[in-house]
Amino acid sequence: MKRAIQEPKKAFLIDIILKIFIQLGDSYFQEINKDYKPNSNFGPHQYAFALNHVGEMFNTFVGNSESVDKVLAKEDYLKKISKPLSEGAAIMLSTELTGGHIVYLKEIKSDGLVIHDPYGMRMPGGYVKNNSYIQSAKNKITDAKEAFKIRTKENYSLKKTILDQIDSNKIKYFTSNLGESNFYSWTEVVKYNIGKWINILYKK
Repeated sequence: MKRAIQEPKKAFLIDIILKIFIQLGDSYFQEINKDYKPNSNFGPHQYAFALNHVGEMFNTFVGNSESVDKVLAKEDYLKKISKPLSEGAAIMLSTELTGGHIVYLKEIKSDGLVIHDPYGMRMPGGYVKNNSYIQSAKNKITDAKEAFKIRTKENYSLKKTILDQIDSNKIKYFTSNLGESNFYSWTEVVKYNIGKWINILYKK
């Protein structure tokens, strides 16, 4: 376990931070920050300052942290987020892909963002969740071929895997990494509010 914290995979670090965050609970954060106000609709994972606090517990990885509000335009991502990302910071984006949802930023492209989504792949008809039953979920992909092409444009191997699984008569469940390297155009970034606040954990 010690090695995993010192040399984490980025998505793994985020999972740990969120789990610790939830376990600490509202009362803990109310004690350390008088402005903390629990929100029964979205829960504690919506509060960037608390993510920063938990992230800084990983002092072998995190130097310091920063929260940035409302970054949706390409120009703002390039101005405010591109530099820390290129320097190895772990960057979490708050979104409205669901009612309240956090994803990990992998790359800023000229035409949009590449993210890792722990929930699965967001399609126009809703999420195709990781490990979901193929027969129940496949129409969200087959009925939106252009959207699927966009979502997988930076991850050809995932695209091939999903199509092979749909065509197979033997495989019952989708893969567990449907949200890996998913692409969102700048129009979709605005539509899904990808960056309504941003949490940056700088590498030491």
